[in-house]
Amino acid sequence: MNNLFKGYFFSSSWSPFNPKADKTMFVIDRNGYLVWWSKSDNLLLDFNFHPEKKISTFTTTDSTGIALHIVLDSNMNPIDTTRVTQGFLGDIHDFQLLPNGHKLITGANRVAFDLSNYSFNSIKGSNSTIVKSTIVQEFDNNDSLVFHWDGIDHIHPSEFIDATYRYDSTSFDYTHVNAIEVDDDGNYLLSMRNTNSLVKIDRVNGTGNIIWRLGGKLSDFKFIGDTILFSGQHDIRKLTDGTYSLFDNSNSKEDKITRVANYKLDTLNMTAELVQEYKHPTKVYARAMGSYQHLEDNFRMINWGLVQRPDPTFTLIDKNDEILVELFLPDSLYSYRSYVQNSFLESTFPKITCTGSGGNLTLSAPAGFTSYEWSNGDTTASIIPADTGEYMVWVNYGVGHLGSKPYRINDLTSECLTTSITQLGDTKTQKIVFIYDTRGRLIKSPSKNELYILRYKSGRSELVVWNEKYNRFR
Repeated sequence: MNNLFKGYFFSSSWSPFNPKADKTMFVIDRNGYLVWWSKSDNLLLDFNFHPEKKISTFTTTDSTGIALHIVLDSNMNPIDTTRVTQGFLGDIHDFQLLPNGHKLITGANRVAFDLSNYSFNSIKGSNSTIVKSTIVQEFDNNDSLVFHWDGIDHIHPSEFIDATYRYDSTSFDYTHVNAIEVDDDGNYLLSMRNTNSLVKIDRVNGTGNIIWRLGGKLSDFKFIGDTILFSGQHDIRKLTDGTYSLFDNSNSKEDKITRVANYKLDTLNMTAELVQEYKHPTKVYARAMGSYQHLEDNFRMINWGLVQRPDPTFTLIDKNDEILVELFLPDSLYSYRSYVQNSFLESTFPKITCTGSGGNLTLSAPAGFTSYEWSNGDTTASIIPADTGEYMVWVNYGVGHLGSKPYRINDLTSECLTTSITQLGDTKTQKIVFIYDTRGRLIKSPSKNELYILRYKSGRSELVVWNEKYNRFR
């Protein structure tokens, strides 16, 4: 792990193919330790922490499948729930909490539309096609609707990319908006997967009219330095340097290699210049989902979406495209989006205390909680460690469980020693005893840019990447 990175990873797991698969939101620290987690029988997506307000947000569904957008306070308890207004369908794809406290969500509307003059996938359109049109709704601090936009009023179904996506006369999702963002001028940016385009709409004047299209059949921009163009994209974001970033799934491309990309837009000359892109060294292809977060310190977080092993779930890279961290969920689980933040409620972490000596050691978690889950499987407030090694405890905290820093016991016959992960010293002075891959297999010869777990003589573990150029871990 690069010592310059001090943050936390926020993500969630689910499976679109197995309704019974684990649905979990989780926070992992820079050393790979599980800091907080929560499970549910319902869908959990888009989990993120907002350090400036010390609140969290995520999207779930109720028992009937209606999308609910939740805000959690600093105690990780729900304080607000937003859903589309009555008569429209909920949508899980994006939830933006704006600086003024307003909430921005997407939904859907179903309308009958005559498409008999068009053909899609070599199929003549029905004169009574049921079109699934994306809606955008903005709610104020009092949960009152202050803006409503319906895509069918502004985007014609003929913009649909029929060479890549499927036409269905009973439910034609012709735009499939999967991300929404506020541009610097206050107008909205939408990512429309099924038209391979990014669209800017008028929010400032309240008309909802199209200001410009980037990509797709009716693009207003000429691309510079990018001949393959993006397709099936997700996660349009406006960056502080003025560029626009996105996660390019690449569904319409022949090579089927997913990338992330940044564009500089010139709205006077109507050009879009590709100024940065990244493809994973293993040529990952994510046919759906995914996210891309570009941090101000030039770390970049990429969630690869609908991929399976050996492809990673998410990857953190630095400004030189060097891989710093990768997470691999089991093959049956996927993550829709992942984020990195610099902090996460550190002052509330439960602290393990140790008492006793001479073979009578006791580890205790703070009192006052109703649930205790230790890393060795115990569920009491205090435990008697039976072996050396690292111990952690998770206590009930809001809708989930908050974890301690690991406490290491090196010798059961000695007095308690404080050897938490933050007190082990500089790893450069410690002797490496074992090297494991992410599947727990002992490794003798590391490979370039692969993620490994180092086990030091002190007992400390660390996630690292082998740098072949400098013949060392970083």
